[in-house]
Amino acid sequence: MALAFVAQSAASVVIEKLIGAAVSFVGECGAGLNAMQDEIQRLRQAFPRIRAILTFVEEGQTVTTKQNEGLDAWLWQLRDAVDQAEDVLDEMEYYELEKAVQAGDNKVRQGTELNLKWKFTEFADNIFGNDDTLKRLREAVKALDHVAAGSEPLLQLVTQLYNSDVKRQQEDEIRNARETSSFLTEDTICGRDTEKERIVEWLTKPASDEPENIASAFIKIRIRMAFAIVGMGGLGKTTLAQFIYHDKKVRQCFDLVLWVCVSDQFDVAVLTRKILEAANVRDSLGDKTLNTIQEILKEKLISKKFLLVLDDVWADKKFLQWKSLVSPLKFGRHGSKILLTTRMDSVADTVASVLRCKKESLTLTGLEKVDFMRLFNTHAFAGTNIDDHGNLKLIGEQIAKKLGGCPLAAKILGGCLNSCMNEKYWTRILNENFLNLQESEDNIMMILRLSYHRLPTSLQICFRYCSIFPKDHLFGKNELVRMWIGSGLIKQPMHEKRSLEDMGEEYLNHLARKSLFDIHLSPGFYVMHDLLHDLAQLVSSGECLGIEDDGSRDIPETIRHLYVTREPVNKVNPLMISHLKNLRTLIIHLADSFSVVDFNKVLKDLKSLRFLEVTAADYKFPDEVGKLIHLRYLSLSSWSDRENEISILPQSACRLYHLEVMRLPALTIDDSTLDGMSNLYKKI
Repeated sequence: MALAFVAQSAASVVIEKLIGAAVSFVGECGAGLNAMQDEIQRLRQAFPRIRAILTFVEEGQTVTTKQNEGLDAWLWQLRDAVDQAEDVLDEMEYYELEKAVQAGDNKVRQGTELNLKWKFTEFADNIFGNDDTLKRLREAVKALDHVAAGSEPLLQLVTQLYNSDVKRQQEDEIRNARETSSFLTEDTICGRDTEKERIVEWLTKPASDEPENIASAFIKIRIRMAFAIVGMGGLGKTTLAQFIYHDKKVRQCFDLVLWVCVSDQFDVAVLTRKILEAANVRDSLGDKTLNTIQEILKEKLISKKFLLVLDDVWADKKFLQWKSLVSPLKFGRHGSKILLTTRMDSVADTVASVLRCKKESLTLTGLEKVDFMRLFNTHAFAGTNIDDHGNLKLIGEQIAKKLGGCPLAAKILGGCLNSCMNEKYWTRILNENFLNLQESEDNIMMILRLSYHRLPTSLQICFRYCSIFPKDHLFGKNELVRMWIGSGLIKQPMHEKRSLEDMGEEYLNHLARKSLFDIHLSPGFYVMHDLLHDLAQLVSSGECLGIEDDGSRDIPETIRHLYVTREPVNKVNPLMISHLKNLRTLIIHLADSFSVVDFNKVLKDLKSLRFLEVTAADYKFPDEVGKLIHLRYLSLSSWSDRENEISILPQSACRLYHLEVMRLPALTIDDSTLDGMSNLYKKI
């Protein structure tokens, strides 16, 4: 489980506000609250130590820092206590908004801050109506006081941990680095001209005499059909394949040129559908069987000479699945070929065995020194004149020597250096032990971890959040920013004049500049490199979770952000998430009425939700949704076979005073609900 990083700035604001609220409460109610007064006093005394610990963790984190179990446990306790306090403060603000709405106050607006200097007696009498929130306030103070009690020895620990060169040099091993997605793009290809020419020559080499029938075509197509680009993660296999894919000579040799990203989920039906989509078959394939869609693919490929690029292939032991996948491809015309990229040479062996053809492959190694330095300098000195930075140029050459010619390392570390054109900073990077990079995946991941750790904590939080989505997920700029805001990840500092939307867009631009996101060819969209997706999963373990393939596993109670895809939904009983009391984000696909019924049962238990997105058929939100008072974002993708649309939003939704974004299909809302929501004065 990753360290439960709590942004020092955000935690400080929450703790200070909670202390202020508690002091106001004690000041008004005084008598009988001696225990709470003592807790507040101890919390005030411990507050500087808590801030110091978080500062040490934020500034001292490196790729070589080994987790300390005691520190990890304490940080998770602090994370829970801070979240609990934030919920209480948010609840206070909610009731203040409710009071204003009921009074017909036209000044209610998005982002209203609760003034903690009210007279507490009036607050208790007129806002709460009961002592539930006051009870939670006392519990939140007690929880923080309990965590603060362990801050003194922890401060001594982190002082030693992050000031010790020996400790800082210990490597945190990172395994199973993934390769690139199909969307990695570069303006130019650097140092791969020889490799490109070899593959282009193989693809465009004229076939022997054309056969007279399809059967004989397949016999000859098996002689030379597949070519594999092999190499470890980050060496530019996908970039090379993309340039080949767009090469004019290659395109002139084939009737169809198709690109399919395979990734690590080798599902024959899914891949067949992807091939059809790449071949511009736009008809809805719906729930058609594998046999049916393969028949469609067969008809599409008959008598056509095609090139199929299979990018990021991992399946090296699924012999039968491979045979099934290629079975309709045999109907292509003689000369049709497959080009694939993989980090495992065993994949090339498997494909050659399935196709009964000669193994054709090319293994990539690091770039030559001249080519690598050109690529490294392009990113490290972007926007500047390299000749104006003589000292940095020399340091950069020493850094580049340790990167093993890895293009991805040059791109990411170069971007990291470019953010601070300072000799002291570059020298510090040079002296980091992580730079002993040879051709091993672990060291590439260490490069990626460094890029992550150099980010401000606010950006780290947003980066980690994206790990819940599947690999190769396309992030729309505006939608991703709304998700960050809705899930409570973007905090507006005091005296900050920019809107949360502007801050979120700046965060995304920053992450893209640091190469932690790639800008997709489609305007306004971004994609995360596979290796970076793995990094995000690694650093967000215990906090963020995306369930794609195995819904039967236990979900840690520490999870704050959860995404459940359509594929494993029959394995995921919604009751499994009822214990996630700190859950902030839930994106879930409900496949059948049984899971819908269970989901509605547990929805009322997820009281800390800020972001809720549901995809289901014939679904309507239950009355319990109106009790999710912290919600900022509510979305439903629903479809119905009924002639008359049903109302999907209950009247209780008009009490969601914090709601900022609501996305519903074809607005099916009762008039009474709509009238109630018109009083929210919110941006929906």
